[in-house]
Amino acid sequence: MRKKTFWLSSAFLTASLLFSSHAGGAESFFDVGDDHWAYEEVAHLLAEDVIEAENEGSTAFAVNDNITRAEAAVFLYRALDVEPDDEEDHHSFTDLAEADFGYEEVQSLVRADVFDRADAFHPEDELTRAEMARIFASAFQLTKESTVPFRDVFQDDWFYPYVQSLLHEGVTSGDGNGAFLPDDSLTKAEFAVFLTRLTDDDFKVDGQKQVTDAWEDKTASLADELNEAVVDGVAQAEEDHRDRDFADVESEILKGATASFSDRIVEPFFYDYACWGCDFFMLDMNGQLFDFDAEILDDGDVLIETKRLANHLLSGAHLEIVLTYDDGDWKIDTFDSTLPTSKRGFDLSKQDMIDIIEDSYFVDGDEIADIEFRESEAREPVESVEHEQMIQADHYYFDVTLEGGGVFDVVIDSFHGLVSAH
Repeated sequence: MRKKTFWLSSAFLTASLLFSSHAGGAESFFDVGDDHWAYEEVAHLLAEDVIEAENEGSTAFAVNDNITRAEAAVFLYRALDVEPDDEEDHHSFTDLAEADFGYEEVQSLVRADVFDRADAFHPEDELTRAEMARIFASAFQLTKESTVPFRDVFQDDWFYPYVQSLLHEGVTSGDGNGAFLPDDSLTKAEFAVFLTRLTDDDFKVDGQKQVTDAWEDKTASLADELNEAVVDGVAQAEEDHRDRDFADVESEILKGATASFSDRIVEPFFYDYACWGCDFFMLDMNGQLFDFDAEILDDGDVLIETKRLANHLLSGAHLEIVLTYDDGDWKIDTFDSTLPTSKRGFDLSKQDMIDIIEDSYFVDGDEIADIEFRESEAREPVESVEHEQMIQADHYYFDVTLEGGGVFDVVIDSFHGLVSAH
C-alpha cells in the first residue's frame, strides 16, 4: 500500500508529524536554537530525512510537548526500514480508524511486533518512558541487558528488561540521580534524542557509568547521614550530662538503614564505640574511592563493591555494601570492610594510578596539565601487624604539572593505593 504523508498547515505545526526530506539544521524550527540541549539530535533527524520543517523559521518542533503514542509510532516508523502495512493483515483497534492519523504506521509496527495486538491502541495517550523502552527494545531488537540498576526500576517490573537494554546500549543515562522515571511522560525533544542515539552510535552516552556514579553518591550520602546521626546522638547526650540512649537517634537511623542493620551494627556501635571527637566513623567511606561498581542481585538488592584507597589516617580497604529497597527508599543492609591481603591487594596498573591522580585531593581547584610516569621501585616485603601478613607495596613515581604552574612529586603504592604528594 502507498505510504501517506500527513501535512498540517499551521505555522505552529508540530514537527514530529511531518516527514519528508530536508537538508537544513535544527534552527529550521523557531523553538530549537543552537543553544538547545537537543539541537544536535533534532538536526540529525532533519538531515536523515526523518522530520521536516514545512516552513523554515516559522515551524515549531514543540520540544516541551509530551509525545503521544500515535506520534511516537509515526516518528519511529519513518526512522525504521519497515515494510508498508498490508491491508490483508490489519489489526482492528477499537480506537484507531483507517482515516485516523498514524493508522498505517501503527499497523506496520504491529506487524513488526513493535506494538501488541491489543483491543485498543490509545493513540492520544501520552507515551511514558517505560513504554518508550518497550517499543525501542522491540523495534531495534535489543536483547543485552545492563546489570547496573536504576534506583526506581526493579526486576519484577514488566519494563525492567527493556530499560536495562537501553542502558546497556548507551541510549539512556536516567535523570542524573540514578533514576529512570518510568511513569513519566516523554517530551518530543527527549524522544528525538533517544531515537537518534539508537540510530547513530556517535550520539550514544555512557549511561552505565553515569548511573554507577549516582549509586556512589547515594551510598556515600547514606553512610555520611548514618555517621552524623550517631555522632550527634552521642554529642547531645554528653551535652545534657546523661547516658546515651539509642532511642534518641533510632528514627533518624532508620531513614538510611534497614531495621536489621540498625540492630546488628548501628546500635552496638552507638553504645560501645561511638565518639563525637574521634577520627574514625562507623561506616568509613571517607577518602578516595576507586573502581566503584553497582550490580543488581537475584533478590533485587544492589551490591556495591569498591576500594577505599589508603590515606594517612586510614588503611586501604575493600568495601562491600548491600542496599535494600525498604519503605520507599534504598537503605544500607550490610557494610563490610576488608583490609587488602596478599591475595586481594589492589594491584593497581599505571593507568589506574593516573586515574587516581586525576581525582586526588591535591588538584582540587586546578586542572592537571600533564602527568608523567618517572620510575617504579620494587620494595622488600615487610610484615604488617595490621594486615597480619607480609605485604609488598611497590612504589610508583609521577611528575604532575598543574595548569596553574604547580608541580608535584607524587608517589603511589600499588598495594593499597596510598597517594603522597610533595
